[in-house]
Amino acid sequence: MTIYRVIIDGQETGEPVIAASYADAYFDVASTMPLTYQTDVKLIAVEQTNDNPSIK
Repeated sequence: MTIYRVIIDGQETGEPVIAASYADAYFDVASTMPLTYQTDVKLIAVEQTNDNPSIK
């Protein structure tokens, strides 16, 4: 899983999204915010997370 910073129309939302892929992260953002076709959405990968805490 990857943690993404969300930037909408040049403004960071302050709410990161955790998703398996860029497409999943975009879908999460699009399903929780009212976006139009003119909305500029940028997702910046910040950190990879370990899905299984037993693996080191």
